Amino acid sequence: MGGCVRDLALGRTPGDADLCSDATPSVVQAAFTHTVPVGIEFGTVLVVLEPGAVEHTTYRTEGTYSDGRRPDRVSFGRDLAEDARRRDFTVNALYLDPLTDEVCDPEGGLADLRAGLLRAIGDPVQRFQEDALRLLRLVRFGAVLGFSVEAQTEAAARRCAPLLAGMARERVHKELTAVAARGDGERFLTLLERCGLVETTLGLGLPQVAERARLMRAWPHQLGLGGWLAALAAPLAGESPALVLERAERLAQGLKCSGEEQAVLLDALQLVCELLQHLEPAATPPSRAVRVRWARRVGQRCAWELVCRLQPESHVLRLWRAEAESWTEAEVHPAPYVRAADLLQLGVARGPRLGELLRALETAQLDGVVGDREAALRFVQQQL
Repeated sequence: MGGCVRDLALGRTPGDADLCSDATPSVVQAAFTHTVPVGIEFGTVLVVLEPGAVEHTTYRTEGTYSDGRRPDRVSFGRDLAEDARRRDFTVNALYLDPLTDEVCDPEGGLADLRAGLLRAIGDPVQRFQEDALRLLRLVRFGAVLGFSVEAQTEAAARRCAPLLAGMARERVHKELTAVAARGDGERFLTLLERCGLVETTLGLGLPQVAERARLMRAWPHQLGLGGWLAALAAPLAGESPALVLERAERLAQGLKCSGEEQAVLLDALQLVCELLQHLEPAATPPSRAVRVRWARRVGQRCAWELVCRLQPESHVLRLWRAEAESWTEAEVHPAPYVRAADLLQLGVARGPRLGELLRALETAQLDGVVGDREAALRFVQQQL
């Protein structure tokens, strides 16, 4: 049922297949040896089989959603069409009979699949009021499937947009992670604005949305959510580094990003700002040590992708990026000629001065000023 059948109908490789029928949880538990009541109050039982496990959910109808997430009351039923009416969008209300391979389509989802259209089932305002996360799911499906949003559904999304502000940020984070992994960032941001959901999704206003959307065209999925958010928060013309980094920090904190995601986001934007400053006419050309240290940055892959989109005509940026991508691990992290223990033996006390000397030594090594241990020791003696 649901997304699995939708993906099969689109010729896509489906994810996990869920089952549904009129069998109640007690019947399912009696029929199989190993089951787990993962959501038994909503009719869902995990059936553990030899190859793996599959979820079974009983046909049901639902009452109101007073918490904006889960129904207050669930009634099990025997009618597939009635079960379909509680779902979010027509393209997700498809059922496949595994015995006959017949697709059951009580809400017209196949026609909407052919039209590339996302349409809420029943009253779209009611669907979004039941669970505000459906607003974000609407835009995610548009980004992942490449679909448009039906006019009444879009109008309802704009009307219900404020509801998303009260949604748990962890749930919003999960949706954005899915978009970053599989979706079209340009389409996502465009639909997000059309549906009036930019501020309630991200927790802040975003200027120049159309330009940011173009910047995210064909954005590499392997850069993850941290990189995806960096593209979203990119420094456009006239924006100071301080403003850009403040925006990035608010995004990371507001969306409950992981430590790794936050590190990539902030580091990538810091590096982008540094690279753009080096393009200014009066800027000093970066030394080899500076360029090597760029290649060590946790956000460097994202930063290179982003800065080359911001300055597509820059020949020097392309040269720096090609150089960084050509370096081996040994070139980026060469073994030092002289270590801290050596400096201590030479009488350098522990403290800031020790760190300064080690940094200066590494810079000299990366720039080729010293090429072996003896030269490095002479360098230290000169500094002392």
